[in-house]
Amino acid sequence: MSAQPGWYDAEQPGLQRWWDGAGWTEHVRTTPAPPAPLGSPAPGFGAGPISATGTAAPDMRIIPGWYRMPSTGEVRWHTGTIWSGYSLRDGVPKPDRITGSQRSSQGLILAILYLIVGMMQTSLAISNRGFIASGGLFLVLGAFWLYGALRARKRERAPRPVDAAIVLDAVRPLPGEAEAAGAGWYPGDQPGRTRWWTGARWSQYVAKNGEVEPIYGVERSLRIATRMGMWLTIAGAVLLALGIVLLNATRADGIAIFIASIGGAFLVAGGLLWIIFGYRSRALERSQHRPVP
Repeated sequence: MSAQPGWYDAEQPGLQRWWDGAGWTEHVRTTPAPPAPLGSPAPGFGAGPISATGTAAPDMRIIPGWYRMPSTGEVRWHTGTIWSGYSLRDGVPKPDRITGSQRSSQGLILAILYLIVGMMQTSLAISNRGFIASGGLFLVLGAFWLYGALRARKRERAPRPVDAAIVLDAVRPLPGEAEAAGAGWYPGDQPGRTRWWTGARWSQYVAKNGEVEPIYGVERSLRIATRMGMWLTIAGAVLLALGIVLLNATRADGIAIFIASIGGAFLVAGGLLWIIFGYRSRALERSQHRPVP
């Protein structure tokens, strides 16, 4: 008879490995401390290593959890490697207002794409003595994402936590907390990403590439972004069609080209948002079902 899923002592002293009921997984944690009350460090999870001087030991791994940032004093999720885009505001975990939960690398990629498209359109408009509004829109979007990427980069490189992790009801269940049989990490909404199932419900935490991150509010944000992309695409198509009609029916070439260029920019930007966020929203919705062990 196979052992029940759970954390068991690994070969290395002081560490435990997750057994999913059929085999060992790649997920490990430090050996749990005695149970502690709510609001204190989570036993076996999020209790980062503290040295005798009261600072995080540089040669030890930070356990993912909610910590107080030394630089700002706010409570934020640490993935074990970097500070994430989630913080506790009014006792509720929320993504950052400007950068959201995106990593700096993701924001930088979007910024580069928007800036390249904006410069190309602006260059074409100047060379053909046209309107540069469509190119300007992409340049503004690129600048916005670049600003967000720089903010995220600064956050990610902030000093590591020095205090023990903080646990509140609002952030539970945490990864590793089992409420029934069958608890464990199961395939999530993206390839290579898993999500913690307590045995009774999904937690708001996912793991990928050895890092654990929260996903609070992601479902709602994806729905909003998908709707924005849809309406922006529709508006772009209408403006583009109107510009083409005016170009063929009147002599107001300048106005017609201006309307068509704005419509084309909206169509491209909205289409990208609609496709990308719509796909992610549907994938997340499909992953909400009860997992099959």
